[in-house]
Amino acid sequence: MLRSRRNRKSPLQIIYEVVRAALVIFFILFILIVVVQRVSNNSFAVGGFRVFTVVSESMYPKYKIGDILIVETELPENIKKGDSLCYLGEANEFADKVITHEVIDIQKGENGAEYQFITKGIANEFEDPIVEEHQVYGVVRYKTVFFSFISRVANNKYGFFILVFLPIACFVLLEMKDLLVDIISNPDKHMMELLGDFLSQMDNSPIQQVINGDYGLLLEYDI
Repeated sequence: MLRSRRNRKSPLQIIYEVVRAALVIFFILFILIVVVQRVSNNSFAVGGFRVFTVVSESMYPKYKIGDILIVETELPENIKKGDSLCYLGEANEFADKVITHEVIDIQKGENGAEYQFITKGIANEFEDPIVEEHQVYGVVRYKTVFFSFISRVANNKYGFFILVFLPIACFVLLEMKDLLVDIISNPDKHMMELLGDFLSQMDNSPIQQVINGDYGLLLEYDI
């Protein structure tokens, strides 16, 4: 009865494990999206989502350098004025650069079938070159506060050390905590494991060889 009570998890432990599992899943998905983007050169989106980092002040104060943006693929007809459009630049200084600027106007092309988007950075004085449908990656759906903070910290050498060291230290402490809890809740099991390891090591020790009458092994040791 006592052992079953000890093994029963408290509500706080259950909440902690659920939150930890959710964070691990979210982090894995985030890394998966980033890796797929890099490998495919942004040509493939995981579940319709891509992740981009802000590298200029063109959309300040809405987006700052280091902000991590979650971009979702969107149909051209559903894009509207005011959306933050993410696209691959093709003209002038925008060529081969991923741009995220605000849609200020929408029009149809010469054939009347495809949409064209007029975009402009909030902090910029001039409009961008016209953006065609095939250039569009999607629309910004979310600015991740957590990963944006990590991005800014990582750009600082002291912050990078903290960013790497603290998670490792926390992970080790959490694992030690779980191990200690397991040992305290099952002391007999762990004592038997330790005793078994000790006896197995003793079987091959010089002392045990002497006890067994085998003195030849002592020649291999400096005593």
